[in-house]
Amino acid sequence: MSTPEPPSAAAPASTTRRAFLAIIAAGLAVFVGLGVLAAKFPSTSTTAPSAAATTNTTSTTAVDQTARLAAIQQSAEQLRSVSLGHPVAVERIDRQQATSLIRRLIAAEADARRTAATDDALHLLGALGADEHLQTLQTDGLAAQVAGLYDPATKKLYVVDGTAAQATDSTLLHEIVHALQDARYDLQREVLAPRPFDADGESAAQAVAEGDATEVQTRYLQSQGVAGAIGELGGALNQLSEVPADQRRLPPFLQRSLEFPYIRGARFVTTLRARGGEAAVDRAFRNPPKSTLQVLIPERYLAGNRPPVAVTLPKPDARAQRVLSTTFGAADLLALGIDETVVRTWRGGKIALDRVGRRRILSMVVSTIRPADLARALRRTLPRQAQVRVGRAAVSVRIVG
Repeated sequence: MSTPEPPSAAAPASTTRRAFLAIIAAGLAVFVGLGVLAAKFPSTSTTAPSAAATTNTTSTTAVDQTARLAAIQQSAEQLRSVSLGHPVAVERIDRQQATSLIRRLIAAEADARRTAATDDALHLLGALGADEHLQTLQTDGLAAQVAGLYDPATKKLYVVDGTAAQATDSTLLHEIVHALQDARYDLQREVLAPRPFDADGESAAQAVAEGDATEVQTRYLQSQGVAGAIGELGGALNQLSEVPADQRRLPPFLQRSLEFPYIRGARFVTTLRARGGEAAVDRAFRNPPKSTLQVLIPERYLAGNRPPVAVTLPKPDARAQRVLSTTFGAADLLALGIDETVVRTWRGGKIALDRVGRRRILSMVVSTIRPADLARALRRTLPRQAQVRVGRAAVSVRIVG
């Protein structure tokens, strides 16, 4: 289940998920790129240098920062083969302002009914513990971690001032790539526009945007060599060291959901660039994959952007009110911890949440070519009260709480 303008109250609870991922991009993407460098330079020490030794996180004057950002933007434009034509608008903010900005962004996208329904669904799936709540994880955790973000609504790159928390060069480059994407494709109105009742389609489109930025960031890191890699790693670790330990850990479902558009999206974009260059990536922005399965298996997208198999959810029980209804995709199965070999058999899926008073009823239907295998995996993963049933070409789940 996966995200700018809130959809209707009956639409999927996905807007907040997109804000959650976009805001934290600055922190996660550094480690995604550095993972490639670790493989490229296996003998490199991973001991973080001091802040004084790390050029990317050393305090500099405003003139130096302007020159630094101009150089990073030039690198982004060259690597992405897109020219913005003007400097990216940058606003420097302190930690307190960053916290206020993040809370304001989340509040602007939030819908109390939708957020509560998503929270209930994640609890019934066992993705959140009894004392864990999506809104709290978003506001508290992200506010402590963000080092920079690009907001398509204001067309601004927000950079958090500080010492260890200052964004590394590759982090800024990642966010500048989003500015290039926004100028070329209009992220808010086109690529990342809400898809009512299709959260998986939204997640697939987001994987194109984040995957592109992460793939460009990875190539930038590779161009910096060993010394640059150590500097970036030091800056990233310094950023992480400022975050309280309890705010670094996310529930596994949310952590895997967070990683998908960056890691899997980068692999998807890498495949497209290898097969068709920048033109293939442009086509993916104009015509995003219709499901996260196509992100997971790029050959499916390249063979034809076919829609998922249509599935039908059971009707709500008598007197029940349906408060959530959306698609449930391959990325969601991965986030639950289902083995990828089973996830790749996904052909379509939907999930719904109904309420009758205080009673909550979750219904899910997943089309698959191996229903028995998926059913076994779900029984091992979901809470004990989950009723998992096997059909000829689908698996249905019902959880009451």
